Amino acid sequence: MPDSAVRWVCLSTTAPALSVLRDWLALHVHESLDDGDGLLGMAQLVLTELVTNAYQHASGPYEVILRCLPDRVRIEVADRSTALPHGHHYGLRLVEALALRWGVAARPAGKIVWAELLVTVPSV
Repeated sequence: MPDSAVRWVCLSTTAPALSVLRDWLALHVHESLDDGDGLLGMAQLVLTELVTNAYQHASGPYEVILRCLPDRVRIEVADRSTALPHGHHYGLRLVEALALRWGVAARPAGKIVWAELLVTVPSV
């Protein structure tokens, strides 16, 4: 996946103030996309659910990666657990309903749970 704009933040094992992460996401979505307002609320909700799920069910430290592409935004949350998330958790069902697609990628020291949201282009 070619990166248009990538932002990254490392989180400690202490749960962060989610409002700070939502503000961080808003800043970078607005910086990277001409019209990010249409998906911002959904992106913030997806970010909140992915981070909350990681803190509740995995071990840290944690990383959040935001990739803003011309047609979509990809939110990734990495943790140190190799256990796969269960789709029956409320938060992940919400992510599934809001995202274009979502999934899990293994990495040497854990996994990344990710979700992609479609950037809608206003019709002229």
